[in-house]
Amino acid sequence: MDSNFTFKKNNFYWQSWEANKTNGLILIIHGMGEHGGRYAHVAKFFNQFNYTVCALDHYGHGKSDGKRGDMPSLDFMYDYMAEFIREVEKKYGKKPTVLYGHSMGGNAVANYLIWRKHSFKTAIITSPWFTLPTEPPAWKIFMAKVMMKIFPSFPDKTNLDASAISRNRVEVDKYIQDPLVHDSITPRMFLPMQEAGLMASAFISPFYSCMENQINSPILLDLFYSMKIIRRMSLFRLGKEDIMNCTTTSFNQRSWNL
Repeated sequence: MDSNFTFKKNNFYWQSWEANKTNGLILIIHGMGEHGGRYAHVAKFFNQFNYTVCALDHYGHGKSDGKRGDMPSLDFMYDYMAEFIREVEKKYGKKPTVLYGHSMGGNAVANYLIWRKHSFKTAIITSPWFTLPTEPPAWKIFMAKVMMKIFPSFPDKTNLDASAISRNRVEVDKYIQDPLVHDSITPRMFLPMQEAGLMASAFISPFYSCMENQINSPILLDLFYSMKIIRRMSLFRLGKEDIMNCTTTSFNQRSWNL
C-alpha cells in the first residue's frame, strides 16, 4: 500500500505490506542507494507472524524527493524518520513496534536510538554501515572535507560492488537492473554518516550482550557481512525472548509470532 507525507516541503514516500491480522509493526529503514520496495520479501516473511511491515524511502532515494545520494544533515534525517514513525502510528494505531535498519539504515537506526527520545522496546540492525571494509585514501577524505565547505552536495560515486550484496546472482541482477537504485553520494551525506557510524560502533562492546545500557532499547544484531561492503565486527545474535532479558540466544522463526 502506497503512502506519502510532506516534511519541510519535501515529499516522502513509504509503503506497507499488511498482515491479515496486525498485532505488531516493523518499520524498515533501508540502506544507501536502494529503497524500501526492495524489502517486499522481508515483509512477506514477517506478515506470516502477524507483523505489518512499513518501509520508508530516504530523502534522495527511491520515490522520495531529494537529490540522489544527498542528505542536508543527520538531524534532518532523524527528523523525517520521526515523522515517518508518527505517520505509521496515525495509520495503524499504537502497537508493539520494531525499528529495523539495514546497512546505512542500520547506522541511522542506531544513532536515532542513541540521540532521540523514543519508545521503542526492540530494534533490529543488520549489516550496519558503522565502518567501511577499507579506510578511504587520505586524499579522498581531504577532498571530501574541502568539498563539504565549497560544494557539499557535489555528487560522487559510492563505488559499491553490486556483486557483493548477495550470493544469489538473481538478487544481484535485480539490484543492478532496478531503476530506483543509484550509486551517488555527496560529501554532506558521506562525512557525517561515516562519523556517526564510528560513534555508533563505540557503543557496541563484546562485554555487553546488547546495547540496552547505552541506548535504552534491546537490539537484535543479526549480521551477515560482505567484506567488500561492510567491515566485519564482533557482534551478537539475539532471539526475541532474550532480547527483553538482554541475553544471548539463537534466532528462530517462532520467536516472531505475535
